Amino acid sequence: MVAVTIVVAIMLYAVKYNTGQLAIEIIILDEQIAIERESIGVLRAEWSKLNQPARLQHLAGEKLTLLPVKTSQIKTYPQIPKLTAEEAMADLVNRSLTTLSKIQTGER
Repeated sequence: MVAVTIVVAIMLYAVKYNTGQLAIEIIILDEQIAIERESIGVLRAEWSKLNQPARLQHLAGEKLTLLPVKTSQIKTYPQIPKLTAEEAMADLVNRSLTTLSKIQTGER
């Protein structure tokens, strides 16, 4: 009976010790969660500031050289050429390279 009592006491001490360690881990995790939530709040505020329409409009006007769409660029469905995937990809690459070279040389 004494041996059983000693074994039970040791097991209770081990459970109590483990519970204390888990409580400490919970406190640490709660602190980390609070820090991360605060960081998320700061990031959301920064995101809101960076996504203000007036700021984006200013940057678009400053950095992008966009021109109005010409009516000659608008096509109807029958006017769209029927290309295979490979032909369409080659055409896209060619037009992109042409546009890039025009941008680099200052043409429009």
